[in-house]
Amino acid sequence: MSRARRRRATPPERSAVLAAGLTLLLGAALPLRAQTAPGARRSPADPASSARGVAAPDAAAAFPGTLADTLDAAERRIAAAVAARHEEAVAFLQRVVDVNSGTGNLAGVREVGRLFRARLDSLGFATRWVSPAGAEARAGDLFAERDGPSGRRVLLIGHLDTVYEPDDPFQRFVRLDSLARGPGTIDAKGGAVAILYALVALHDAGVLDGARIVVGLMGDEETPAHPFGASRAELLAQARRSDVALAFEPAANGTIGAATPVRLGFAGWRLRIPVDPAGNTPRADALGRARSLVRRFGELAAGEPNLEIYPLGAREEAAGGAVGGDAASGAALTAIVVEGGVRAASSRQLEDARRRMRRLIAEHGDVRLEFDADPYPGMPPRPENFALLRALDAVSRALGDGPVVAGDPSKRGGGDISFVAEVVPGLDGLGPAGGGAHSPQEMVDLRSLAAATRRAAILVYRLTRGG
Repeated sequence: MSRARRRRATPPERSAVLAAGLTLLLGAALPLRAQTAPGARRSPADPASSARGVAAPDAAAAFPGTLADTLDAAERRIAAAVAARHEEAVAFLQRVVDVNSGTGNLAGVREVGRLFRARLDSLGFATRWVSPAGAEARAGDLFAERDGPSGRRVLLIGHLDTVYEPDDPFQRFVRLDSLARGPGTIDAKGGAVAILYALVALHDAGVLDGARIVVGLMGDEETPAHPFGASRAELLAQARRSDVALAFEPAANGTIGAATPVRLGFAGWRLRIPVDPAGNTPRADALGRARSLVRRFGELAAGEPNLEIYPLGAREEAAGGAVGGDAASGAALTAIVVEGGVRAASSRQLEDARRRMRRLIAEHGDVRLEFDADPYPGMPPRPENFALLRALDAVSRALGDGPVVAGDPSKRGGGDISFVAEVVPGLDGLGPAGGGAHSPQEMVDLRSLAAATRRAAILVYRLTRGG
């Protein structure tokens, strides 16, 4: 789950200034997140959640052969193969977790990639390490492919990096019976292991040959390199060749009973309201304008599914750009600056929101509004995504693992599937369940690792046999 999920990367000390300034300057009563009008969102338990205006999905038509409510002989072999390899999968997870692969630790990311590459090579995949142009400060990405004569080509997406750099005290895998704590156990080395051992199970069951499968394990998902068009060029190229994309970020809602057909992207914005103590815009008036404009931004999103417009922080700007402007600083206050974000499910929705924000600001000629030049994309609610959700639900029920519903997209951050979501149908959240991602409490439920692996293996089997 990308750290770019909700806001631009901001140094901790500046982030603290912004957050404190939001309350100080704009008032404690100002909500940090614009709320959707009551009743506008459906319950996340509804498979059509966040799909207002999307035609009811017909999984049988979109993906024939994926809705069987019982397992055939090959699928029973696949499930048995996953069970037989479970402890091996846990041991491999421990092995890769114990290698530090913070995004900035290029050697560590490459070492984790080497471990996965060796296993994929042994399964007959053609593997290659890709170093994107302009991303010299990143380790690169692992791609692997098996091609076949027919059937759908399925792209499986995971990532090798974590948020924990070598100087972080949280470094080792610790097993606690059916749980395991460690950096990346849930985000998202557990998901990458689910991909690998789903493929191992297909091999063990004798059904991997002939399948058209591409694996993309990214090396900088947590802080993807800009420009995104360059750092995700190979992933996008593989998506254009594929019929379906499945991503293995942690299970939605913290349970394998939910998956992710919709994700919200992020674009930062900065609002600058001038202050002229000797003229027509003293500090108090500028603060009042800031409060009003931020509230009006929030109102633009009210009632629209999958759209959020909200402030993240505020600061005072003095002459020369210094933060401050009080009497002690000796500098004249020149502006109130508010920073915030727009979260949207599609590029069209994001551009429409930005257009409406610009139109609102046009009423205030001396106010300046700027947007991030390289926004993090969303994952729009395509009907085919919900058809894939139905297919996963059918597999889960056939396995006895229970139903799978759509998770709430507002509760998720960024993910690599968003970079390809407008060119190929997809589903995310196929990784195991756990909690504490991006914290020293990060852990995975190892029982869910087995469940995620067997569901993924059978879903891939059904998808690659149809079409």
